[in-house]
Amino acid sequence: MKKLPLNAPGLSPDEVKPRPPLTHAKLFTSRLKRVFEVMFLTELPKATIKRVFKDAGADRVSGDVPERVNEIVTEMAKAAVESAEEDGRKTVSPRDLKLVVVS
Repeated sequence: MKKLPLNAPGLSPDEVKPRPPLTHAKLFTSRLKRVFEVMFLTELPKATIKRVFKDAGADRVSGDVPERVNEIVTEMAKAAVESAEEDGRKTVSPRDLKLVVVS
């Protein structure tokens, strides 16, 4: 006998189609997808970027600055990761960032 799901009031057991169980591979894939979404969508908050510039002495900060800063930081991070991988390391170090900024 099929049980009614809690969120399906008024349906008879014959009308309810059971969901297939999640396999470990599907569960891992869905979690991995969420991790990648967070990794590639993470940006520094606009207010924080503007505050950094104002703390550095800027009277005004253009609305386009935070977007460009996020682009620059992403480019720097990718280059630093490549630098670490070229050295056979998985961990990005301050040296990798220095190499990116100086290059």
